[in-house]
Amino acid sequence: MVLKSKPVLCLPDIRSRFLLRTGTSDRGLGAALVQRKENDDDDDDDDDDDDDDDDDDDDDDDCHRGWR
Repeated sequence: MVLKSKPVLCLPDIRSRFLLRTGTSDRGLGAALVQRKENDDDDDDDDDDDDDDDDDDDDDDDCHRGWR
């Protein structure tokens, strides 16, 4: 598995829906509670995405707002 973009940690928007992602293997199990940003598309498995993610720094401002 390869990360296509930098991970972003944001405060949750309690008015938006949450998605519980789970996974298991013979070695363990895991779960993550995630939310999509409004501008995210619904296609997670698009391997042909050639977008250059170097210009995503402006999107990070929304995530850091209110953190102290």
